[in-house]
Amino acid sequence: METRTLLIDPTSSSADRTIFHIPAGTKFLAGKVRLCNFRIQNDSTLPIYFGTQGIYSLILRISLTNLEGSEIDRIAGDGLNMMAIRLLAAENAAQYSINRQLAQNMCDSITCPSVSQIQLTEKGGKDSATVLSAYIDISSMLKYLSVARNIIDEGMNITVEYNAPSMIANGYSFDRFPCLAIDEVISNLPADKGTVFVFPTIISERLAVPVSGSSADIYQRRLNSYYMQYIQNLYYLLINDPEDTEGEDYLTGKNGYNLAYAPANEKVRIYVDGRQLIPMQSVNTDAKKLSFLTDFAGAVTLPGAQAAYQGILAYEGILPLGSISKWGLTNPNTDVLMNGVLSYGCIKVAQNITNDMTIEYQATLNGVAGTFCNLVLLAEVTRTYNKATGIVGNLQTGITTATI
Repeated sequence: METRTLLIDPTSSSADRTIFHIPAGTKFLAGKVRLCNFRIQNDSTLPIYFGTQGIYSLILRISLTNLEGSEIDRIAGDGLNMMAIRLLAAENAAQYSINRQLAQNMCDSITCPSVSQIQLTEKGGKDSATVLSAYIDISSMLKYLSVARNIIDEGMNITVEYNAPSMIANGYSFDRFPCLAIDEVISNLPADKGTVFVFPTIISERLAVPVSGSSADIYQRRLNSYYMQYIQNLYYLLINDPEDTEGEDYLTGKNGYNLAYAPANEKVRIYVDGRQLIPMQSVNTDAKKLSFLTDFAGAVTLPGAQAAYQGILAYEGILPLGSISKWGLTNPNTDVLMNGVLSYGCIKVAQNITNDMTIEYQATLNGVAGTFCNLVLLAEVTRTYNKATGIVGNLQTGITTATI
């Protein structure tokens, strides 16, 4: 198959949003759509290091529409946390040698100087995003492109909305705005002949869980967003540090990195149409939470078990080194202690929500009473798109696809 790369300038652009137009009749590979040829800078010449979402932290929303204006697929807001989970799927060697450069996500790879020792591969002052030229893989963000389609020729519009500078640690601005790159098919291979395409998409919901001060209260919420939809997996993460008594993490997580914190005594139950999905205690330990994630979403790369577990390596005594109260791996560029900050959960639903879905969440959220922690839910919902009519709908029966 012969291809050539086309760079497409935006039809409309501003500091907050860019719109790209791919005309009908242009055959291109659905899995090779990306933003490139851009550079970012910090107006105060400070380095920029992203969190677990990496370069995707720059994006607030990506929407894909047909030429008539019907939205086919999108990922937005809290849904971008799904990119952090997908980036963790790369093995340790790829995280160290390739993924750190391409995705620029917060380092989670390790080296082993000795049998009994591990350390992060991240080095202080290395690989600031202001000195690297990266690209944003749109196809990996939208499963309509990476799962449902192969060669597209009916044209489309892609709208990219950028995150506010305040949501990125140290802030950012574009030194050069992105352009769209696609791989045009110049051989005689035909475009996809199907009319109806089925694909998973991420629908997010944020729940404000009250902080009681010490007790592990039970929080229940009926999730109306998912009525009459087929859900494959439900991912969840707590993005506010419940032990932060100063309120630094109230809005965006520590230093704006939106980390997935592991609270103490966390228990999660899911009820679908009045039936509990997982019997007994449901997801009630850090180990079970991590094992469910690897079982249902695939293996993930973590810098040691302490990154997913709550309170591991904690020491509450008086230390000779001053105020240090926890030991563990610390990222030298983000100043993030890697203990309990990559705690992602996944529960397999694999059924239609015909009546209602309810989540029951319980954890010891130590903090200022009257404040809230944000529990983010990422539902993997199955959608259908009819190319002939332009109609997008919910699939009422399940499919078997790669879920991450």
